[in-house]
Amino acid sequence: MNYLFIFTIGPVQSFIENSRKARDMYAGSKLLSQLMEGAVRELQRGWNADVVFPLQMKEWPEKGQNSGSNMPNRLIAKFRDKDEETLKTIASSLEASVRGAFLSLCRKILQEVQIGETGLELSELQLKDFLEVYWMYEKYEDGDYAGAYQRLFSGINAVKGIRPFEQTGEPWGRSCILFPEYNAIFAKRNLSKSPSRFPHHVNQAYVYDITENQKMRYRVKPGEAMSAIALVKRMYPRPEADIYSIRLMLLKSRLGEDVVRDLDIQLSDGVSNALYDLANDVDASAEEYRENELCDAQKLYRCIKKQNIKLASYYALVKFDGDSMGETFIKEGTEAKQKELSKKIGNFAQAAPGILLRYGGLPVFAGGEDFFGFLPLDTLFNCMQELRTEFLKKVGLTFSAGIVIAHLMQPLKEVVAEADVLEKAAKRANGKNAFVLGVMKRSGERVHMPPYKMDRNISHTPCLADVAELTALLKDGSLSRSLFFNISRLLEPFRDSGKMPQTQMAELLIQGCVDSAALDFSQPERRKLMDDLMKFYGGEYGTEGFLNVLNAISFVAREVL
Repeated sequence: MNYLFIFTIGPVQSFIENSRKARDMYAGSKLLSQLMEGAVRELQRGWNADVVFPLQMKEWPEKGQNSGSNMPNRLIAKFRDKDEETLKTIASSLEASVRGAFLSLCRKILQEVQIGETGLELSELQLKDFLEVYWMYEKYEDGDYAGAYQRLFSGINAVKGIRPFEQTGEPWGRSCILFPEYNAIFAKRNLSKSPSRFPHHVNQAYVYDITENQKMRYRVKPGEAMSAIALVKRMYPRPEADIYSIRLMLLKSRLGEDVVRDLDIQLSDGVSNALYDLANDVDASAEEYRENELCDAQKLYRCIKKQNIKLASYYALVKFDGDSMGETFIKEGTEAKQKELSKKIGNFAQAAPGILLRYGGLPVFAGGEDFFGFLPLDTLFNCMQELRTEFLKKVGLTFSAGIVIAHLMQPLKEVVAEADVLEKAAKRANGKNAFVLGVMKRSGERVHMPPYKMDRNISHTPCLADVAELTALLKDGSLSRSLFFNISRLLEPFRDSGKMPQTQMAELLIQGCVDSAALDFSQPERRKLMDDLMKFYGGEYGTEGFLNVLNAISFVAREVL
């Protein structure tokens, strides 16, 4: 008898995205990837399963080796000549193996940073039930593969909707800010205060003091309190070359290699964080930074002031997902076609991080058709267009993206939540293949552009390249930045009234602003500028949408080099 089998590991979104640092996100992504790699390896080698998804490598690495790839959180496999009891045994064994591997990985990480037995016991209470593991199998006759596949997905979605849980039984205590379902059981006292004390509301009878732990001295801030899940992510071992802080990403985008070489310094997370503290008049203390990092940061700070180098304060978080991938897999209909699509998705997942790195970005997760990463604003549009081209080339389909422009001081968890909102808005656009760009200003104002297409199309609706072109005109000084301000000032009363001027009237108003601001433009250049601006006017988004476009483009142009 033939069986289709699906196995998923979670929670993916909360485990990766509930983070204070980009490195924490990377850790969540890599840890789940390790678990799924182990699950695929066990099915193939232990139970002779025919894996349909994911197909990312010709050969899986030996146990204990890190492939460097990201994995999706689900696997689909086919079994022949098995009975139902055997399938249950396989599924139960695989679940036990994955849960055991998770506990073993977490325990090893905590032991390596010298957490004692008391801390390990407290951690295990939180870690043992953290994973959400779901599986299901579907029996089918030859010729009914497509029907079985559809029933399998409908069934697993129903099972996951139940979301069973167990009461933890933890005593009272401060909740972990990242995982509030658990207590903060690891805490670092603030030694700069007299007397030093634990963070507020920590249950001192139920906390493990990491204040004097030298392994964590520069990774956990004074006054920080964390659950076991959060600490495992923070202390997850990763090479500096693979992932670093958003501040370091932004610093590298603004500094030439000759500056670093001439100063004879070594850029690192510590140096970039200390530099930004100095630039923002924040005390860069020896409690948080090594002596050599403080010294290099001070050298660099003097240099950027002398050379008038502008440090970037805003970055882009990019999150995208392939359009209608579930429906596409179902429509493929046969195992061979699904495997071919799975292989294409895997090829893109392996290529995507390299694209981001070439543009000075930080890839966090590329698990198939899903992608999540950070970019400097200076390279945002070019990188997004290359990712879009590569996805079309390798997979033959489109994706939709949420792009958030956020300030460094904005809590990362809030920025990620905003990216989720924007990605969902893009996925609701007609025909998809869309993006929504939003700006979270330091002042608290939030601006959302309407959904627009990722690339040019026959309907000549606005696309990413149009946004990039207008941004470039403002950025390089070809166009006065007063243009967008003047247009907004003229149209603002219409937004307040809730009415929208007819296109012909709006065009006359905008044309007058263009003629005043684009004095150095030739007549054809002015006409093209008018055409580009009017693309964004009208339609279902009205004056509000148009003004948001002008606001967002003006802001991005001001922040890029």
